[in-house]
Amino acid sequence: MQLGLVSGDLMLVARLEGAARQLGWKLVTAGSTAGAVAWSPEELAAVVVDLRTAGRGVEQFVADWQAAGHDAPIVACGPHVQEELLAIARNAGCAAVVTRGQIDREAEQILTAVTNQA
Repeated sequence: MQLGLVSGDLMLVARLEGAARQLGWKLVTAGSTAGAVAWSPEELAAVVVDLRTAGRGVEQFVADWQAAGHDAPIVACGPHVQEELLAIARNAGCAAVVTRGQIDREAEQILTAVTNQA
């Protein structure tokens, strides 16, 4: 299985690569939401979207993701001070919306929860 990450942040890539490894997954990355929609749906356990990369486009990404036949849950993460972006992601239907601090500290637990691997 794979964990998808939409982000250009190398620190987030490194952190989620470790989390993916702990869960027995491989990390795949895309620098844009358009690149992520092209991923093979059957390979993905979950996808993490960095709201600093997706911004307000997270709504369109969720719609495009579902229209492309993806059913892997989407976890959106962003700075805690960007409450409006976090709310947009929540309203768009992301399986989980967390702060950057939460994903840094609890990535494995968050991913386990959204993929029902507990």
